[in-house]
Amino acid sequence: MRFSTGTPLKNVVSIVGCLITAALLAGCGTTTTVARGSASQVLAEAEEQKAAFLKTSWERQARLDDLAWPLLTSARDLCGEEVKPRTGLSLLAIDTIGKDYQPVARSRFGLSETPMVLHVVKDSPSEAAGLRAGDKIESIAGQPVATGKKATKKAGELLAKSIEGTQPVYMTVLRDGASITAIIKPEVVCQYPVVMVQDDSIRAFTDGDVVYISTGMYRFASEDRELQLVVAHEIAHSAEGHLDKKAINWGIGTFFDVVAAAYGVDTQNAFGKAASQAFSQDFEREADYVGMYILARADVDTTEAADFWRRMAAEFPQSIQGSYSATHPASAERWANIAAANEEILTKRQGELPLLPERKE
Repeated sequence: MRFSTGTPLKNVVSIVGCLITAALLAGCGTTTTVARGSASQVLAEAEEQKAAFLKTSWERQARLDDLAWPLLTSARDLCGEEVKPRTGLSLLAIDTIGKDYQPVARSRFGLSETPMVLHVVKDSPSEAAGLRAGDKIESIAGQPVATGKKATKKAGELLAKSIEGTQPVYMTVLRDGASITAIIKPEVVCQYPVVMVQDDSIRAFTDGDVVYISTGMYRFASEDRELQLVVAHEIAHSAEGHLDKKAINWGIGTFFDVVAAAYGVDTQNAFGKAASQAFSQDFEREADYVGMYILARADVDTTEAADFWRRMAAEFPQSIQGSYSATHPASAERWANIAAANEEILTKRQGELPLLPERKE
């Protein structure tokens, strides 16, 4: 087939399209008569899967909250001024649920415009006050809770405002048609909430205010103690002010970037980036070390904590050998350092000494 220089472009496109269609029709396709579910089955299953997603997400966050609470409590002496009174209560209303999931949230889990108790953290003040998951919140500190738009946020803000001190907080809830008044006595803990994020990579991090655990890390951790090891490490980062120190180092490095720019040299922020990572490996070592003390102070068995890094190395063998430019120490070194920290903690336990990290003079 030939095209002359005068052939209109739209005709060429049409002809080529026909050729492609003909080629596809003559090409390879499936060879079986595939069994297909009905449209109604697909819709019904979509609802089941939405319900499964919500339930799984809430259960995972609840488990994280339960595991984090004793760590945040035991570390309060290590967090300096970064502490707050907390109740160990999670609230939720329908306004925070995506529109596609709202029908399932209403029918399967009883969510509505009125905030309800989603989870009561184990051994928390809210559990001691007798609150239960599913309780509908009527009032907090004598003030009726808002319903409808931003109900969850407003209820959370009202609760936070009510526990600025450590005085008891009165909360009225509706349970099985009856109003019940609970008296919650807040407990001072490290102020860093632990939040699950939908991310399949195996990672955990903190921004200095919140600890984030990926769903990938959640699934990778084989037991409660491993999850607590990860959470304690991130709490230690925040308690030791590592994010603030990195920011200061970045500022120092950026100064030299600015000086270089004044002389016409574009460093592309090389000094700032290098300075922010200057003590990165040391910060990781310190977070591992202080994290071990947070675990020990919470009465978590630290005997085999180091073995987490053997499992990590099996997934990421490139981490076994470290390098100067890496942001984290080698997994082999981290295993040895955590094992050494465990020996230090055991020695202090035997000598009935305070479980506090050793500080530089």
